[in-house]
Amino acid sequence: MRIAITAIVFLVLISAHSTHARDISYSLGTGFGLRSFDVTQTTDIANSDTLTTLNADYFSINLNAAAAIDNFFTRLEYETSLQDDTTFSDSEGRDPRFSPVEIGRDDYTFTLGWYAWQNLSVSMGYKYGDSRGKSFGEGVDSNNGEFIDSIRTTQFIQSGPFLGVGYNIIFDELGVLSLSYAYALFEGQYSEEGNTFIRDIPDANDPDTLTRLARGDLVNEGSSHGNSISIAWQGRINQLAAYFVQFRYQDYNYDTNMDINISAYTLNNGQLIHVDQSVETGKSNYHEQISGVYFGLNWYL
Repeated sequence: MRIAITAIVFLVLISAHSTHARDISYSLGTGFGLRSFDVTQTTDIANSDTLTTLNADYFSINLNAAAAIDNFFTRLEYETSLQDDTTFSDSEGRDPRFSPVEIGRDDYTFTLGWYAWQNLSVSMGYKYGDSRGKSFGEGVDSNNGEFIDSIRTTQFIQSGPFLGVGYNIIFDELGVLSLSYAYALFEGQYSEEGNTFIRDIPDANDPDTLTRLARGDLVNEGSSHGNSISIAWQGRINQLAAYFVQFRYQDYNYDTNMDINISAYTLNNGQLIHVDQSVETGKSNYHEQISGVYFGLNWYL
C-alpha cells in the first residue's frame, strides 16, 4: 500500500508541473515471464543439521506503469505467478518422493530514478516480495508400523529499500540495450505452520484410524540482503508501442534464530486431546535465487 501511495503522489506531482516541463512521458506495460525459483534452506535444531533444496519453474505476468519528466523517472511494477508450480524438495535423510511442494511468488516494486550523466542513471526504491509454499509428505515409520502424513505451509516475506544503477546503450533506430544492478537491504520474515497426522496400519487411508496429531509453527524476523541484475532489449514498433525482451536474476539471503512451537494431541473417543507443548530452538539460513526471461509490450501515452 505504501508503494502505491508513493507512486500516485509522484505521478500527481508530475502532472501538476507538466505545463512547465520540457519533456514528459507516460507508459504502461505488460509482459509474460518464465521464472526459475531455487531455494536452499539450512536448519540447525538441537545440534542436528538439515539441508533442504527445491527448484520450481513457473509462468508469471508483469504489469508496470512509468512516468518521466526531464531527467527524472519513476516506475511502479507488479509481478505474480500465474499458477503455483508443483515440484519436489530434496531433504537429507528423507525420500524426495514424499515431499511435493507447491511454489508461488508475488513482487511489488517502486523505483525513483535520475539520469545523472547522459545514459547513466541512479535509482532508489522500495520492494516487497512474498514467496509461499505448501508441502505434502507421507511415509511409514518402520519403528512402530505407523503411517505418517503431513501438510506444511511456509511463507518468506522481504521488504525494504534498494539502491540501483543503470546504463542504456542506444543503437540508433534499432533499439536500446539496458543494463542495471540493484542492492537491497530488506527486513525478512519467515513463517511456517505444519500438521503431522499419525495413523495405524493397515487402515492408513481411513481417517478414523487417526491416533495422534502434532502441530508446529514458527515466525522468525530478521535482516535480509540481496542483489538483482537485469539485461533488457527494447525496440520500437511504432510511435506508440515498443516490445521488450529481458533477463533478470535475483539473489536473496536470510539468517535467523528460530523458535518452533510444537503441540501434541492424542485421539480419545473421537476427540483430539492436547497432551504436550514444547519449544525447540535453533538457527536457519534461507537462500533464494530467482531468474527469469520476459517478453512484453510497452505503450506510450
